[in-house]
Amino acid sequence: LRYYRRHKALQCGMGLLFSIIAAFVPKSSLALLLVMLLTELIFIVKQSAFDGKGQFWYVETSDGARVVAVKSGTPAAKMKLVPGDVILECNKVKISNADELYQALQKNSAYCHLLVKTMDGELKICESALYADAPHEIGIILFG
Repeated sequence: LRYYRRHKALQCGMGLLFSIIAAFVPKSSLALLLVMLLTELIFIVKQSAFDGKGQFWYVETSDGARVVAVKSGTPAAKMKLVPGDVILECNKVKISNADELYQALQKNSAYCHLLVKTMDGELKICESALYADAPHEIGIILFG
């Protein structure tokens, strides 16, 4: 968003400046308009390249609970969970949202076994012991 905001501020500034120039030098209007169009085209190409990298790990999922963040030093960090992973099962219980994940964690308060789908679509199994004093604290922030 910061890049988009900067680009739009640049476009507005250029538009204002070019409008003033075109008012005093009407023959330059076409050239100035072409410069504006060229900068917009460059922005579109850059934005498409960024979007093409597929960094959309923050979108909602219809199956499982998507990991948004992982706290360091927690069981989730030890299991090498990363933002974008989708937790499909916890302790052999199918998960469709964060509430179901925490309910499944309560079934075995000492151990966590997860089936996770990565951003690449690969399935991986993650396992870790949980904190004895806080079995609900796995160390992830979820979306969904």
